[in-house]
Amino acid sequence: MNRKKIVSLVLCAVLALGVLAGSASASDAATQAVLDRAGAAYDADTVVCTIDGEPVTWPLYFYLLSEELRTVTYYTGALPTDYNEMITEDMTTAEYIAEMALYKAKYYTSAHTRAVEAGVALDEAGLAALEDDWAQMEERYGGPEEFQKLLDEAHLTKPVFLYLIQCSQELEALMGSAYGTQGEKLSPKDVLDWAEDGGYIRVKHILYFFYDDAGQPLDDAGKEAQRLRAEASLAELKALLGDNEALEARFDEIMNQDSGDVGGLSQFPQGYTFTSGTMYPEFEEAAFDMEEFALSELVESQSGYHIILRLPLDTEGMTMDQDANTGAHLTLRQSAANDLFSLDLADWIQNAQVEWTPGFEKLDLGALFDATDLPVPTETPAPTAAPTAEPTASPAEAPADEPAPAEKEADAQQAAEKRLDLLYVGLSAVLIAFTVLMVLPEKPAKKKDAPKENND
Repeated sequence: MNRKKIVSLVLCAVLALGVLAGSASASDAATQAVLDRAGAAYDADTVVCTIDGEPVTWPLYFYLLSEELRTVTYYTGALPTDYNEMITEDMTTAEYIAEMALYKAKYYTSAHTRAVEAGVALDEAGLAALEDDWAQMEERYGGPEEFQKLLDEAHLTKPVFLYLIQCSQELEALMGSAYGTQGEKLSPKDVLDWAEDGGYIRVKHILYFFYDDAGQPLDDAGKEAQRLRAEASLAELKALLGDNEALEARFDEIMNQDSGDVGGLSQFPQGYTFTSGTMYPEFEEAAFDMEEFALSELVESQSGYHIILRLPLDTEGMTMDQDANTGAHLTLRQSAANDLFSLDLADWIQNAQVEWTPGFEKLDLGALFDATDLPVPTETPAPTAAPTAEPTASPAEAPADEPAPAEKEADAQQAAEKRLDLLYVGLSAVLIAFTVLMVLPEKPAKKKDAPKENND
């Protein structure tokens, strides 16, 4: 995968597409009002703290605080009423918001300070390119005023927005300088050592499926026929044990001819490279217990009978690890580079030196986000009785292509909410998409047997 192309895609298109799920949604009017007032509590040039000597100003810190408050509000359904209430077993709401905001601040500032030290920070040309991207986003969102309006609603200033993107790009440059953007600076031994430490294995399998071509389950007679076919293939393959080249060649022939795992064969023709917790337990129990170029006995799962061939790891082979941003599967080399760099980043964050400006380390978030004196929205009471007199004239109908005033107002409100939702989703994507290009890719959350991909 070309990471530079992905960076360009995220920067230029993700705001418009709003493709990232799971981020905090646009908050209600009360949350917005609380944040509007809180954001003005300190001047823009106020330094909240320094992280490894890098100043964190109020606009940056407040944006990160506001994102965490929105997240809490999104998941709890309302603004917190007591910031000293325990939100986890050992952390209050205020502590959670502050800790998460500081963690994110460390993430970005660490990227920048390390990039400066490594000589890979954005130069004048790179900073100028950010201005070009800014101009493109202004155009995409209806001009400078409209775009600025959206940023104001998100409590983001232009300098903060560009700084966060700058840090993210510098993080990518750091990975490239240390491991290569595709892991190309890692030696084969480095990759294999990492994979073996991480418990990776590679296998091929032949599946005698418990379903027919129409996807209907086989009856007992059909399953017994599959078992007999599997036993015959296994006996033939066992006769080749000791001749690794001949064994794999014949295994491939039978696999391509008989295996019901059509989807897996097309996506992973060189076999499955994975770690524990990816496949069904019975499949993994057999696979992890085998030596290289060993054959399993028949393994029965809910999908069918498997014959498994354990193979050596391939540094350039595709794994079942997926890029959390794009969903693309990564090679073993890419997974190694991502994981090793994520460990570097975690170390930088853990060991970052924070020097607080007096008054900010224990900032009273309950007071900062106090909503008790905000005006309560009032609703127009419904009439107590229907009118008794007939109207003197029929009300004028709105043109067919022009909504009635109430509908127009509702449509405008809905459009504004959608636009704000899109902004929060998009901005969250911009700020974390670069992160997921670097860190250890997520394993599939749902355990699955390789053959299930045949049904996709």
